Amino acid sequence: MGRPYTGKVTERQVEKTQKNGTVYVYKRISWYDREIRNTRSKMELLGIKTDTGEIISTRPKSKGSAKDTPATVTLKRNAMISIVKHFCDYSGVTKEVSDTLRTEPGRAQKILTLAWYAFATNGQTWTRADKWTASYLPLLPYPHGIITKDIYRELFHYIGENPNIAWSVFQLRAKKFGEDELVCWDSTVYECWTKRVHDSVSAPTKDELIRHVYKVFFFYSITSRKLMAYVKIPGNIADSATVPYAISQIKALNLKNPEVLQDNGYTDDNTMGELLHQKVHFVTRLVPSTRWIQKEIEEHRDALVSSISPAQMVYCDPEFSVVHCRIKHVFHYRRIRGSKKKGLQSGEKEAIEAIVNVFIYYSSFKKGTDDKDFREQYSNVRQDILNGAVLDAEAKKFRDQFMSIEYGEDGEIANITPVRKAVTNRFKTHGFLVLVADKEKDPERALTKFRSREKIEEQIKGHKSHTGGDTSKTGDDEFLEGELFVEFLADTIRESMLTKLNKMKDDLAVPNGDDTHDTNEQIQLQQKLKSWLRKKSIANILDAYDTTDIYEVGFEGKSSKMTDSTTARSRLFLDMLGIEGWGKA
Repeated sequence: MGRPYTGKVTERQVEKTQKNGTVYVYKRISWYDREIRNTRSKMELLGIKTDTGEIISTRPKSKGSAKDTPATVTLKRNAMISIVKHFCDYSGVTKEVSDTLRTEPGRAQKILTLAWYAFATNGQTWTRADKWTASYLPLLPYPHGIITKDIYRELFHYIGENPNIAWSVFQLRAKKFGEDELVCWDSTVYECWTKRVHDSVSAPTKDELIRHVYKVFFFYSITSRKLMAYVKIPGNIADSATVPYAISQIKALNLKNPEVLQDNGYTDDNTMGELLHQKVHFVTRLVPSTRWIQKEIEEHRDALVSSISPAQMVYCDPEFSVVHCRIKHVFHYRRIRGSKKKGLQSGEKEAIEAIVNVFIYYSSFKKGTDDKDFREQYSNVRQDILNGAVLDAEAKKFRDQFMSIEYGEDGEIANITPVRKAVTNRFKTHGFLVLVADKEKDPERALTKFRSREKIEEQIKGHKSHTGGDTSKTGDDEFLEGELFVEFLADTIRESMLTKLNKMKDDLAVPNGDDTHDTNEQIQLQQKLKSWLRKKSIANILDAYDTTDIYEVGFEGKSSKMTDSTTARSRLFLDMLGIEGWGKA
């Protein structure tokens, strides 16, 4: 990060001699313009220089004029900070934190300031927070001083020692959600290099190295497009094993009749058994090669692949045809308490039989895409093996399942051939999408709900990288809890802005019947803004507007308002976000 912007204005006298010998004296005022990243200047005539060196004004001062005062520059607003503040308010974070810490407004302001920092800097380390807060100090929620290392460490420990702060925010957020909220969950593994974090456990990571890790489980409301809550879990346990934590969290949030949308990582019989036992509704994607649905897939394969009847069409996505089946199946869940009557101990599995709705979708287009992806993966893994490259866990699993490797007498690889039976069985599943639901009976609604989860995958992936999921954490247990909470708030702001930008890109340059909106000039301007937004990430946008300021420059009692937010595109963008005060200066 560059040096902090100070707003400093410098001035010096400049003399210019005319052809007739008259010497004019000017005051040259210079300041740094962050938009063009260069110095700008302005000349002001002071008067004529006499032979004695005296400067005589070329115009008399009017009575009552202000006394000479040094030039001043007062920064009024910064566009990037205005955007961050707007989305912090828009997402509800400002109100949730302020209401939770209404008796401690100073701490609330510090938490919000650090959340702004984590969001605006795209998750930079906390050690840079002091310089960042110094740069924007008058404009931050906590305007009383720089957030130093001692301040944020004390704050993180306070949050960690008072878990009711995070839970109060979760519950305030949950109250805004309506009945039948669509919910999804996802987890992130964090690596930790300090032994002071007791929740970190030595466990293998995706690259098969043993490290100190812990897992954070995040909850999203798909209906409201918002983060709901999170829970920290020791170690790197399997995704399916985290479901009891997830269900208990949903119960604690007191959501009204939620419906969970799950992807492949949470689709085993034990997961669905837990949900059925706890009476939590779900729509789950099932791997087409799952044994207990193979009979139904084979029975309807020819009808789905060869022809489409009106009864099989999926009108929300004509690419797919569908067959709806109701299947009785035995699931399992792990008992929390033992049962003398059933002779079961706590922790043992118990069977639960249920009839579930199975939707088998087929698309010839998806079939072609799946075939192509498999061939590309086979070619890449084969080439890596021949080159002697180190394979990751996914590549090793693919090799063991689909490849037969022959070695020569010298121990070198002689040939690599596909395992025909495994490859044939894999190709049979291509083009199929299988969903299982306990309550939903309509194929259209089931696919629409699941697709709504797919649309939020971009935010889920962005959340993992934004909050530092691929970096190590430091400190102790309490510090870590506070850090996770502030990052959670920062990412809530990010989700809110991403949702708004996606909606904006859909609406831009679309006529709406309003004569003032549908002019050629306006449509072309909106098309420029849409093209610009499509090329920019949130970090790029914030960086671009970090150089846009409104400030007052005062000279000898006079002042003029200056702004470099003068482009029509900039004004349109800020106006569409709902941020006022950024029109013409």
